[in-house]
Amino acid sequence: MRGSRTPCAACRYLRRKCVETCVFAPYFCNAEGPSNFAAVHKVFGASNFSKLISRLPEHDRCDAVRSLCYEAHSRLRDPIYGSVSQIFSLHQQVVSLQAQVALLREEASRKSRQEEQGKVLAQVVPQVVSDFNLNQMSDVAPTSMDHNETLSSSNESLSFQEVMFPWSPVT
Repeated sequence: MRGSRTPCAACRYLRRKCVETCVFAPYFCNAEGPSNFAAVHKVFGASNFSKLISRLPEHDRCDAVRSLCYEAHSRLRDPIYGSVSQIFSLHQQVVSLQAQVALLREEASRKSRQEEQGKVLAQVVPQVVSDFNLNQMSDVAPTSMDHNETLSSSNESLSFQEVMFPWSPVT
């Protein structure tokens, strides 16, 4: 809708006069207009693009043009997969990040359980230790044996048996 003053990027690219009823003017007048229209024209063609846009309701055209420009640029970067490769890559990132979130949640719950167990132990252990120390003190009786006598008596009670393995040589 530029009139005869300044043509839109599409009319400039096609080297034609931009009329008041130009289908391209509302969508290709911004700074990215020339590169967007060049991509759309190369991938879809100007005629096919204008047919696509004119078939849509007025309120859906802006989003459709934006989507077609994105697809055209993607198709020029990757002629085989187009935007599907970007969508697949983003999907893989989402899956990877979801796995990382699951691992981090598991680790956080494990740490919180350990902290809870640590708090319980911090409350229980001092009482158990003090009870244990009191019981040991009352059970201890003085003895007349010294350390060497204890070792010799414990060594005498040990007996060794020779073990024969099937692979050991017979002597």
